[in-house]
Amino acid sequence: MIGMTAPARILLATGADRVRLGVYFGTASDAVPAGVTPTRVDLPRNVAPGESVTLTVTLAGAATTGNYTFWSGTHSSGCADPTPAGGAGKIYCFVGP
Repeated sequence: MIGMTAPARILLATGADRVRLGVYFGTASDAVPAGVTPTRVDLPRNVAPGESVTLTVTLAGAATTGNYTFWSGTHSSGCADPTPAGGAGKIYCFVGP
């Protein structure tokens, strides 16, 4: 589960400007690796500034053993995938047997 707190604007759950959480395993680079499609999770409701919401995310692990960066961030419809500049967070992890 991932918890998130709304910034200084309402995060809309529906409509043209809806906000979704995007997550993926990548590298230390800010770019989404070639061939990787971030998993996107809809908000269960609108989230007002200062409110929190907890999202449950099902995410397949990386295809091969190695060191990865787990990226997460919010993005609006029509915007780029989550990056640090877009308010993303990252966790360094190892995927292996």
